[in-house]
Amino acid sequence: MKKHHLFMGIMAGLASAQAAYAQTPAPTSLEEVVVTAQRRSENLQNVPISVTAITPRGLAANNVDSTLQLQKAVPGLIGVRIGASFQPYIRGVGTNQTAQGSENSVAVYIDGVYQGFKAGNLFEFNGIDRIEVLKGPQGTLFGRNATGGAISIVTRDPSSETAVEAEVGVGSFHEKRAKVYATGQLFENLTMNIAYSGRWNDGYIRDTVRGTDASPYRSQAVLGKLKWTPTDAFTSVFSGGYGKIFDPTATTSHTLPGIINQAAASGIFIPKGHDESSISTAKPIAGGTSSRATWDNRYELGGLELVS
Repeated sequence: MKKHHLFMGIMAGLASAQAAYAQTPAPTSLEEVVVTAQRRSENLQNVPISVTAITPRGLAANNVDSTLQLQKAVPGLIGVRIGASFQPYIRGVGTNQTAQGSENSVAVYIDGVYQGFKAGNLFEFNGIDRIEVLKGPQGTLFGRNATGGAISIVTRDPSSETAVEAEVGVGSFHEKRAKVYATGQLFENLTMNIAYSGRWNDGYIRDTVRGTDASPYRSQAVLGKLKWTPTDAFTSVFSGGYGKIFDPTATTSHTLPGIINQAAASGIFIPKGHDESSISTAKPIAGGTSSRATWDNRYELGGLELVS
C-alpha cells in the first residue's frame, strides 16, 4: 500500500510539473538588432548580407576588449598582429603586407570613416554601441579595400541624460586597466560624451642586456563626441579621437632553441630564452577628427535623407 501511494505521488508530481511547463509562455520573437550594414538603419533579419553584429553585452560575454580579440566573437574572422599593425582576415581573405602605403583587404570603419592606417586600427574598445562584421566582398557599399569584407565600429552617441560609467581591473605582470565613459548635456540642443581607456603592465619578456623588462605595455586612448540638434530634422555630430600604444612585444628579438646564430659566433650577445630579448621598439600614435551632418525632412524631401 505504501508503494502504491508513493507511485501515485510521483505521478501527481509529474503531472503538476507538466502542467506548469505547459503554462510557461514561450518566447514569440527575437530581439531586434538594428544595423547599418547597407548604409541605412534596418533590422538585421532583413539584411541580405552575412553580418555578425556584436553589442556591448556580447563583447563583455566573450571578454573582447580590442580589435585584435574580435576573432573570439566573430566566426570566420582572424585578427593578426604584425609589428604594430592590425591585419584582419575574413574567410581566409587578407594581406600580410606591412610596408608603408599598403592597406588591408578587410576595411575598418569607425562611425562610417575609413581607417587606412594599420597601426591605428590596433586599439581597445570603450564607449562602443555595436560592431558589425560584414563578410565577403563589400566594395559596392564600402568602396575599395573591402575584398574580404568590412569591420564597422559604431560608437555611442551623446545623451541628454547625465551618466558616468567607470571600470578598473588588475592582473598578472602588474596589469592595470581603467575605463571611463561620461555623457551629458552642455547647452540646449548640444550634448557631448567622452570615453577614455588605459592599460599598463610590465610584460613577460626580460631584456637580459639591460636587465629590465623588455615589453612593458602602455596604451591610452580618448574619444569624444559633440552632437547638435537645433531642429528635429537636422543633426550634426563632430567627433575626435587620439590614441597611442607602446607595446614592443611583437618586435623583440628572439632566438629559437637549437639554432646557431652567426652573430653569436662573432661575439655579439644573443638571448637564448623564449622570454628574453636584447632589443625593443614600437610606438604607434594615431588620431583624427570627423563630422557628420544629417538633414532628414520627410515632407520636403519626399522620404529622402541627406547625409554629408
